[in-house]
Amino acid sequence: MPHDDPEWNRERFEPRRLLAARAASWALLEEAFALVTPGMRSDEARARVDAMLLARTGARPWHPTQLRVDAETVLPFGAKPSAPALVKDGSLVFVDMGPTVDGYEGDVATTRVIGGGVDALAHAAEDLHRELSGYWRVHRPSGRELYARAGERARELSYTLALTGASGHRLADHPHEVRAKLRALERCPRACAWVLEIHLLDEGRARGAFHEDLLC
Repeated sequence: MPHDDPEWNRERFEPRRLLAARAASWALLEEAFALVTPGMRSDEARARVDAMLLARTGARPWHPTQLRVDAETVLPFGAKPSAPALVKDGSLVFVDMGPTVDGYEGDVATTRVIGGGVDALAHAAEDLHRELSGYWRVHRPSGRELYARAGERARELSYTLALTGASGHRLADHPHEVRAKLRALERCPRACAWVLEIHLLDEGRARGAFHEDLLC
């Protein structure tokens, strides 16, 4: 079967449309963070974001929006907190969303401090993603090698790389039919096919930071 190949695409697949969905998704992520304000519960904020995505794209996201606040940020994809967290000024929040744009999947995430400010963990997740993307472009590692390096670099930064629900995956036109993990890929990932996910944990603070984007 063609989709047994982890990098298989349909004949109709157009990379430029995937890149357009990516750009649109980053713009939508900016709108999402603007909706998260102190005094809201995390579930209320997520509902606002989902309503905005439906209004902007006319389609439901291809994966459920993940919006985590403070202690929730350590949880893996899909896990439910025991109770919604309250957003406060200075809260650490990450938003992970997968808009469907013109029939193509976007998948973007980053971590911010509500009300502005700087958080070393949030910066570390974004910086490590940027560093690993550059390493992939130059050295052409396999997906497995790329995540091994991610784990080593996280330890050097005194953080833990969380891999449950955050080990990279395919992206394509919607709905993609390949269920493959980037961390398991034994060859160099092709450009504009894979999402690199970085979920760092600061276990001393009981906080996490998440950043993801397409490898291109």
